[in-house]
Amino acid sequence: MSARTRRIPGRSPTGAAVLVLAAMLSMALAARMSIASDEPVLTVVVTDAAGNAVPDAEAYLIENTYSMPLSLTWRRADAAGIARFDRASFKPDTLPEGRVQPSTLVVRSPRHAWSTRIVSVPSAEIVRVSLDEGRLIEVRLAPPEGASLPDELTPIIFAEGQSVAAWLTQVQRFNSDEGSKACFNAALPRRIGEGRFNVRVPGDCENIWVLVNHPGFLRAFQAGPFATRSGEGLIEAALPRPATLAIRLVPDQSAAHDYRNCGVVVFASPEIPDGGWSFTVFSEHVESQSLQADLTDLAPQYYYVNAVTGTKADQKNRDRPDFFSTQSSARPDAGGREEVAFALQTYDEASLRERLKGDHTLIVRVTNADGSPAAGKEYELSFLLQQFGRNLSIQKGTLPESGEFTVSGLPKGGQEFLEVSIDGKGAGYVFLREDELQTTIEVSIAPAVGTMAPDIEFTRLDDGSVFRLSSLRGQVVYLDFWASWCGPCQEPMAHSDALIARRTDWKGKAVIIGASIDNGIEIIREHVGKRGWNNVLQAYCSEGNPGWECDAVKRYAVRGVPTCYLIDQQGRIAWTGHPSGIDVESEIDALLKR
Repeated sequence: MSARTRRIPGRSPTGAAVLVLAAMLSMALAARMSIASDEPVLTVVVTDAAGNAVPDAEAYLIENTYSMPLSLTWRRADAAGIARFDRASFKPDTLPEGRVQPSTLVVRSPRHAWSTRIVSVPSAEIVRVSLDEGRLIEVRLAPPEGASLPDELTPIIFAEGQSVAAWLTQVQRFNSDEGSKACFNAALPRRIGEGRFNVRVPGDCENIWVLVNHPGFLRAFQAGPFATRSGEGLIEAALPRPATLAIRLVPDQSAAHDYRNCGVVVFASPEIPDGGWSFTVFSEHVESQSLQADLTDLAPQYYYVNAVTGTKADQKNRDRPDFFSTQSSARPDAGGREEVAFALQTYDEASLRERLKGDHTLIVRVTNADGSPAAGKEYELSFLLQQFGRNLSIQKGTLPESGEFTVSGLPKGGQEFLEVSIDGKGAGYVFLREDELQTTIEVSIAPAVGTMAPDIEFTRLDDGSVFRLSSLRGQVVYLDFWASWCGPCQEPMAHSDALIARRTDWKGKAVIIGASIDNGIEIIREHVGKRGWNNVLQAYCSEGNPGWECDAVKRYAVRGVPTCYLIDQQGRIAWTGHPSGIDVESEIDALLKR
């Protein structure tokens, strides 16, 4: 959606409007002078379709890559329709000096449809937004049988690209300061009766979602998407009876466990158009070894429940001797009750070694990137004890000529993950199957800097054609393994796409490949299409099985995404690591000068 200007035929500005416009021009000039001296982050001028100022307009900024809230609260326009963002409008360190942040500006007003447009923050340019009336839609909320809606309940309305902001500010409320508690609501619903609200939506808005989060009545309920362009102007959502989630944390009775504090965090993972997000709906920490919480107002859906030792401040500190973290899931039905119980533990190596014994045998074959046995390298097999924040070593040694080692006496599958390390670096994970007594796996070592990059096959997203990496020999290649569901992958991909668009002089000399490991090409094709990331050579790792089982993941030993490789003109690896660890533009320029 974008802001639109609409002219009303046969209508000209009134004398009052002319005075307002003159005032606006004067204030806009003052704003420009202010930009030079005080450096405001963004100035927005809001008018209606006739060019009149909209003094009751409010503006909000959403970070573009993850659709997260950027501004702390809505910024209200003054009498001339001018809304200003300064650095106090944002959390500290949100806008680093010298960095321009692509953002989505949302402007709303009680008498108009909301408007969105992409802006750069900070910017010395004045952004002008014209609001129109849009389409009037009625939203009807039907309460559960035998219940009535609270008088103060207001539905949250959002569209694609706004859902993360809506959930974070209205459901999670992740900051304690008062400013962050102002919820994001794209529209300003007007109550016209019990459970009935009028909402104005933009004419080009395809779908909207309705969120109800009213503690004590119903929390984290979402309905939608509702089509707004082809509908009858009426949206009806039946609210379910709330579900109850009973949570119990107690010490494990098998041994004495030395911890003094514990806590629980409950997450919801709704189906929102931005995808792949979880939001905190409840959190509590106590100075005790036990905790009991009954959540009686939850929407019936899937929840993830984390139980931890420690205080709220140090719960993620894996260096604590008493660190413990475990998770379970629940899906309470409407009007139903589900209990989730945890037995909290602390690390006891002797008892763990005794418990992690069995009659399962594991055979591990370790190969180099070219498929040859990794003879002579040091290996180690460990239990990956994520709940205790540490590894428990089981066997270590030097790989023979075959590159193969065997470990016996492992426990029945389905209990713990194992990690294989080669020369002190993680090389792969193993999860033993319950129905087998022997498992054989192959682990590939990531290609090292200075070695030839493995030649793999890709399918282009734009036309479905197949190409091999070797076909790009003679160019510098930046290979970025990523996925649509990977949150940390999105900003590097957005940066790469903007970089390629700007560096037109690289054409025929350097290329950036977005190598998707999604489970299907249509998944990533839709994801890229919505974001317009088409300057990067977007490709799908189509050789072999989908996702983590594709040949590209195995040949490049990708353990997590994003993982990147910089390859020189001769096809040799010049660098590998996380995209945060490289200045891509400078490194590509350096290789091109060689």
